[in-house]
Amino acid sequence: MAQGTTLLGCHSFPSTPLGSPQEDAPPPPLLHFIFIINRNPWQSLFLRMVALRSAFFIDGCCFSRFQDKPKLLKARNKPVRALAISSQKADGAIKVGILGASGYTGVELIRFIANHPYFGISLMTADRKAGQSIASVFPHLITRDLPDLVAVKDADFSSVDAVFCCLPHGTTQEIIKGLPTRLKIVDLSADFRLRDINDYNEWYGQPHKASELQNEAVYGLTEIYRNKIQSARLVANPGCYPTTILLPLVPLLKARLIGLQDILIVSNSGVSGAGRSAKEANLYTEVSEGIFSYGITRHRHVPEIEQELSDAANSKVTVSFTPTLMPMSRGMQSTINVQLAPGVSVVDLKQHLKEFYEKEEFVVVLPDDQAPHTKYVQGSNGCHINVFPDRIPGRAIIISVIDNLVKGASGQALQNLNLMMGIPENTGLNCMPLFP
Repeated sequence: MAQGTTLLGCHSFPSTPLGSPQEDAPPPPLLHFIFIINRNPWQSLFLRMVALRSAFFIDGCCFSRFQDKPKLLKARNKPVRALAISSQKADGAIKVGILGASGYTGVELIRFIANHPYFGISLMTADRKAGQSIASVFPHLITRDLPDLVAVKDADFSSVDAVFCCLPHGTTQEIIKGLPTRLKIVDLSADFRLRDINDYNEWYGQPHKASELQNEAVYGLTEIYRNKIQSARLVANPGCYPTTILLPLVPLLKARLIGLQDILIVSNSGVSGAGRSAKEANLYTEVSEGIFSYGITRHRHVPEIEQELSDAANSKVTVSFTPTLMPMSRGMQSTINVQLAPGVSVVDLKQHLKEFYEKEEFVVVLPDDQAPHTKYVQGSNGCHINVFPDRIPGRAIIISVIDNLVKGASGQALQNLNLMMGIPENTGLNCMPLFP
């Protein structure tokens, strides 16, 4: 057998309807073998862990090191869309560090990793909270067994396999440059999103401090750049506004279904998008019972949006983008007004998006004239999209909603690290939206 080849056994079962006379029949003693060749080390580890510790199902087949007849009989009759794994933690085999764990994106990562069967948190940093327990910072985590917070300068990465970097913009480049090169890294800041370091200098007001790493960084819009992310060492997680905008627009621009001019975007965000730092503008009395736009024409997500849209169109794209702060904790909606390409209808736009995302778990094109609602994705990694005809002939209105802290940040980051580690990308992300 070739080096790097993994051998797994697979019991196969015939398709038997529930309640049929064969329901209680024992599975046939036929053992098939699956050869997985040239997997990366983390994929191989994941497959070995699954084979040793749990059962999982692909296309109706059950992979297992033991036969639990009741469970196997139940599983063979249950349609399976994606790989499902045991919720039992596999001893935290993949050790994860969270830099900036005291912020909103950090605590969201803790929430998802708590239910992740193959990731365990071995390091958490928060410079201003160093020495404190995570329960003292987030009392709702009092039941979790987690390491105390440390300063980044005191962090020990010797037992860490991967890092989520949840630090503020402008602070991440030097820190990531100093990390061991063996680490897989997902950066949730904007420090590696802009491929042109001159754009970074212009929009963020300071020179790029790790330009040698910028060429290595892969933009982490999962559904669009999945193949590149799988082999990446450093992933630049997209911003929340760009995620809501790019998921509907990139496929349409690639298919040349919309014009490159007159793309008008108004996006609404919950206050958590501004972070957890104490700011006068984010006080309750400042944001409640009112809305206001900010960063008009100069919001820092503009170059990120235009970079990705221009790549998709293979031509320079300039957008009108106005972000608005809403008096809610979390959630984001982008309303996008576009010009239809000649001969293209609103029905064509919606049909193309439905086909493009047909096999995607987290991106859903809604039926009929159902309007996306932030409440229906809250707390989940979902993105809901729909397309409507504008009253102005030849134009369409696209509405896209996400949870800014999940699909717009920590959920997509976990989705990306799953891919980087050779693990099914939905692992740990199958929670239902929170409603009401």
